[in-house]
Amino acid sequence: MTPVLKLLTALLAAMFLLAACQPQSEKMTPSDVRALAALKEELTWKDLEGFDHEEVGSGLYILKFEITGSEGYVLLAGGGSKTEPPLYVTLQSPTVESWEIRTEELPPTFPK
Repeated sequence: MTPVLKLLTALLAAMFLLAACQPQSEKMTPSDVRALAALKEELTWKDLEGFDHEEVGSGLYILKFEITGSEGYVLLAGGGSKTEPPLYVTLQSPTVESWEIRTEELPPTFPK
């Protein structure tokens, strides 16, 4: 095996190892939202790690979480930085009503 081929093989193996070591994220479910809401003011950014999300902020750190099986609800978490607690963590309905899950009850229409 030539030195170049050995190097390419080693690089390819390293790439596969790195990909395998990346934390896998999962879809957020209504049960996850209920568990997060139960944390109330203790909810942190770390609690949101591991869930699929999209960064939608511009100037602020804002994450949008699609909630599977929820008929269009999303969870939005926002703040100035990840070193401080989130400024808000809101559940938003398809009709754009929202609830701060740390301080408000979830709507009765939110799936179980």
